[in-house]
Amino acid sequence: MRIRRQRDQEQRRGAVALEFSLTLPIMLAVVFGIIEFGRAMAVGQLVTSAAREGTRLATLSGSSNADVDQAVKQFLVSSLKVSEDVIGVKISVTAAPGNPDPHNDVGSARSLDLCTVEVSVPFNETSYGKLKYLNDASFTGRMTMRHE
Repeated sequence: MRIRRQRDQEQRRGAVALEFSLTLPIMLAVVFGIIEFGRAMAVGQLVTSAAREGTRLATLSGSSNADVDQAVKQFLVSSLKVSEDVIGVKISVTAAPGNPDPHNDVGSARSLDLCTVEVSVPFNETSYGKLKYLNDASFTGRMTMRHE
């Protein structure tokens, strides 16, 4: 009886090693996927926050497009540690009914004009891993507020 039990245990050790070698890559892929997805959610939230901060600045009197652009880029550079060159900032101003056209200049915007700031950052600049199938993807945040 004892001889059979020892043989069974030795055979089971081999089965455990085989099961571990088959499940380890799957478990690691899931863990790394969770980490990457969490990073993507955090970056998406930061890009949206940068758009909100830029729009809030754009709605204040005395601001200029350069001020808004610089504030958004400074926010993202300090929080994401990316280069200013990869950050895209698009500012647009839509005149309210009865107001003259501000020509997308927040400095010329008047009360009730809609100020919109759209921010984009490429996915591959913020990702921990280099995922080739997402190279063309980017995070985009957009916010619109009325000028004060």
